[in-house]
Amino acid sequence: MANFGGFLERWKSDWIDPALNYIEGRPKTDSHLNEASNEYSEEEIKASTKNFDRSCMLGSGTFGSVYRGTMYDGTEVAIKVLHVPEEAGFEEEVQVLSRFRHPNLVILMGFARHAESIRNFQENYRPVFLVSSSDEYTQEQRSAYLEFAQLIDMHMAQFLAMYGCTEDDFVAGLEWMKATQEPNWFAYELCLKQIDFEYFVQMLRPEPWRVELEMEVGDTFYLCNSSFEYFPGLPIHKSNDLVNWSWAGHGLHRQEQVSGAVNLIDVKSDDGIQAPSIRFKDGTFYIITTCVYRPVGSDEGTCTNFIITATDVAGPWSDPHVIEGAPGIDPDIFFDDDGRVWYVGTAAPEKPNFPGEGEIYCHVWGPQLSSNFSGEELDLKNWKLTGDRHYLWRGAIHGGVFVEGPHMYKHEGSYYLMAAEGGTGVNHSVVIAIGEKVTGPFFPNDRNPILTSRNLSYDNWVHSTGHGDLFQLPDGRSYMVCLGIRAEEGDPGMRRSNMGRETYLLPVTWEREPMEWHSLGPEGKRLWPVCAPETGRVERWQPLPFPGATQSLACNVFYDTFEKEMLGPEWLFRRAPKDGTYKLAPKNLQLNASPEVLAERVACSFMGIRQRQSEFDFTVQMNFKSQNSSVEAGVAIVQKDDNYITFTVNAVSSTLVVTLKEKEKDEKQISSTEIGYAGSIVLKIRSADHTYFFEYSLDDGANFTPCAESSAGLVLSLGYTGSCLGLYCTSKGQKTRDFASYAWVKHMASIR
Repeated sequence: MANFGGFLERWKSDWIDPALNYIEGRPKTDSHLNEASNEYSEEEIKASTKNFDRSCMLGSGTFGSVYRGTMYDGTEVAIKVLHVPEEAGFEEEVQVLSRFRHPNLVILMGFARHAESIRNFQENYRPVFLVSSSDEYTQEQRSAYLEFAQLIDMHMAQFLAMYGCTEDDFVAGLEWMKATQEPNWFAYELCLKQIDFEYFVQMLRPEPWRVELEMEVGDTFYLCNSSFEYFPGLPIHKSNDLVNWSWAGHGLHRQEQVSGAVNLIDVKSDDGIQAPSIRFKDGTFYIITTCVYRPVGSDEGTCTNFIITATDVAGPWSDPHVIEGAPGIDPDIFFDDDGRVWYVGTAAPEKPNFPGEGEIYCHVWGPQLSSNFSGEELDLKNWKLTGDRHYLWRGAIHGGVFVEGPHMYKHEGSYYLMAAEGGTGVNHSVVIAIGEKVTGPFFPNDRNPILTSRNLSYDNWVHSTGHGDLFQLPDGRSYMVCLGIRAEEGDPGMRRSNMGRETYLLPVTWEREPMEWHSLGPEGKRLWPVCAPETGRVERWQPLPFPGATQSLACNVFYDTFEKEMLGPEWLFRRAPKDGTYKLAPKNLQLNASPEVLAERVACSFMGIRQRQSEFDFTVQMNFKSQNSSVEAGVAIVQKDDNYITFTVNAVSSTLVVTLKEKEKDEKQISSTEIGYAGSIVLKIRSADHTYFFEYSLDDGANFTPCAESSAGLVLSLGYTGSCLGLYCTSKGQKTRDFASYAWVKHMASIR
């Protein structure tokens, strides 16, 4: 704690100690304000927010927009403006906010009336860590400063673990806040929207085609997601409590892994790495998955099923072991308790009963693998299938297309075969069958599907749920992970999300049937899993799996000053980047201008992080000079190669340009603004109220000027993946040595 201890001393000296003279005789908390219900005038509320000026907006919540305001007595407040005439949602939101860990972080101070109805304003929290150059603070602010310092001082180890950051990272964040006098982006996320002792909001991980959880020694859970055309591929996260996830590594992290049969060099959008399962056996981790690749000019492609292995989940991971003679997609490995290892996959049947019908099959793995199960000791020739292929199941429903994503389990002596069915859109589902042998026959659950949203509104908060995977905790309880799509953007009747498909967690119980008779298979009271037994669907709030655990939302905060020798694991490229795309220098990242632009099958100079929430701020500091009018640099929101928005500077013309590319439409300029550009600029993309706002600053972020705005629905996810927010530099076909240098990137997202 040496580094933090030194900073804490300076922090107390600079900020806390001067406040001590003002809080003598005051209660140690200001929880007494919770009993207040003050009524403010509409004039005072308007004055505190500069008549609800956009510069005061902090973001949007479930029931309205939030503005930062300063009351007549100097108190810093946040004001919620309700969107509906009634008080609907007011009580519910206050109840949710009241669950936060520190009682002073959420204080209902009062309300204001607009005209005859109580509909406008709710003050529901105050900034706790307000950094300012001014010496004039309110008593409440000074008290909050002191209490927060004491909280961190006493519980620093827990605090750091909770937010998933190191001491150096945390100190750097606080120092940056103080230096730039920016109080909200970091403090709001870490202090105001943090902890709930009983419930967790769904921890969302972008873009899983299918996910697999496997508990390793030490009760650590591992989550592996699809990555499609992105590199590095196969992101892996770990958790001890199923709600707080941190990076563990990437399965595909070297160019040579993705330059052969596994191709991420010129892969088509939405092809690439799909449907991973991660397993652990006898000291070795295994990831089995599919790489889809279609040659240029062809809609027909290949599906390469392969395995990579590692003894440490952080890597290095092996080169791909291609499984010869394994057709189709979505492979999985099943370790039976008799020592045999089975390959389970999906392929199109030779004689389908209807278009889109799929079929699940299994193969016993070769004797070399099952007798020498150490992975890296095997020669590539041993990664093969032996024996007969066993065809197991074509799904639960006649006409239920695209049965895929199979998983095999053994529970209380019976074998369970679980799969996705109905495609990955709104008819997505999870179905299950039971058998007495791995090779079948398998008989479906009469209550299939066991999870779906097809019976719910297309605008249900999460729809298109499916591709699930079961796992069991040491205490015998079961859970499922699945994918789904949030309904947060787009037109009513089919809302979607800019984040694409994401990972969700739900509880599972096992119930035995009350009846002996079945239309298929032998009689008997079969045991079946029941997903989300209370509601049957993915809920936004779920009870914590482990009582006593707390959920951090630190995954919604990202800050990079490029001071490390390697890029952080959050950074992604569309396809494997070319050599020389970027260079890390002390305290900056140099992104070299490439002749390529954002286009299908192209690796251009774009690198980004995944959009985490619908509401966010994405801000970068860029230094860029060029005498070539074809070169531009800045930031971009990229949904796909044919759907993006760029926000770039042309240094020659001193012009700031916002460009939109919609699917099946030509690229067009949204705005072009001449600015007094001198080589340095801060660019910001802010998302609020279903709108992207593009802003810039020429005084290092002290003041921002609006440049353009657009609907967030213009980059709506219609495929498998979500948007990336990133850095972009191109010379538009010309060779050049020009580059853009980025000093820092910060991103803060809030839950809508």
